[in-house]
Amino acid sequence: MSVLTHTIRSASLHGYINLAQLLGLNPAQLLADVGIERSSLDFGDTPISVTSACELLERSALMSGVETFGLQMAARRRLSNFGLLGLVLREEPTGLAMLESLCRYLTLTNNTLSTEIEQRPDYLTIREDLLFAPSHNKTQSIELTVGVMARLLFDIMGDRWAPHSVCFQHAAPRQLDFHRQFFKSPLKFNAPFNGIVCKTIDFERQLPNTDSSSVQLLRKSLDQALISQQKTATELILALITVLLPTGRCRLAHIAKHFGVTQRTIHRQLTSENVQFSQLVNQVRKQVVARHLNNTICNLTELSELLGFASASVFSHWFQVEYGTSATQWRKQSHSLASHSKPA
Repeated sequence: MSVLTHTIRSASLHGYINLAQLLGLNPAQLLADVGIERSSLDFGDTPISVTSACELLERSALMSGVETFGLQMAARRRLSNFGLLGLVLREEPTGLAMLESLCRYLTLTNNTLSTEIEQRPDYLTIREDLLFAPSHNKTQSIELTVGVMARLLFDIMGDRWAPHSVCFQHAAPRQLDFHRQFFKSPLKFNAPFNGIVCKTIDFERQLPNTDSSSVQLLRKSLDQALISQQKTATELILALITVLLPTGRCRLAHIAKHFGVTQRTIHRQLTSENVQFSQLVNQVRKQVVARHLNNTICNLTELSELLGFASASVFSHWFQVEYGTSATQWRKQSHSLASHSKPA
């Protein structure tokens, strides 16, 4: 497996910026320290290193002095944050059916999260762990993960529902007030697993407001997404280049730091897919040009910045080499053709 696939979607850090600022931290600096581009959090599908994400949460908890940092992020999540998957889960007929769908489609939101359901006559256990995460430095990430699962269950099962117990493999924090308020159930630390224990009977009951016909239609979209889920190194890097180009930091060194690997690793994986980094940058630049060059509101200086060039003159030289004409002339010819093609 490519080491670049040890990533999570930047949507996993939803709410981080606001919480960090609320606690008096400098989120931009913290993100930079662990190699995550600030702009990547503006696009939920940007791949980020799972190791860097874990490190970010641990540093944030340490610097703020707030041991519940990860759990406070989870408290801000809602079912709507799961997008299409959230709609499917809400329409399932029972809690058991909801958990089955969740396990099936969860890799669409986080392919490094392992979720296992252990069902017994009286109790049902939801075990969670993070694959490829550093074993010694993921307390906040685990509490975020278990907390998001609990938040999802509260939204679907109703606020009157509560788990039988919540378990963590790590030691208990000094203060447990926020944990008790959030989970509304007994807590077990230094436990053999991370997860939530529930009463089986709660998940066998019919859920209100379900629509089986709607579920089938939504599942088709998710099944199609599962088929096309596997990302190559090329696809992951293309997604990041798109985000980094306007920042002027779209260089191999930044890409490697973002994924938590060496430049040699990036080069080796792209070579195995018969592509070079410079080709990918050019590919994205051409896509941006195609979208914006006909836009008369966007001048060439602004366009050069969107493409990550140091100046308009550098952009002009690149354009001349790639298209055999100047950007200004290309724009004039394009507008002339468009005006002549309009009906009288």
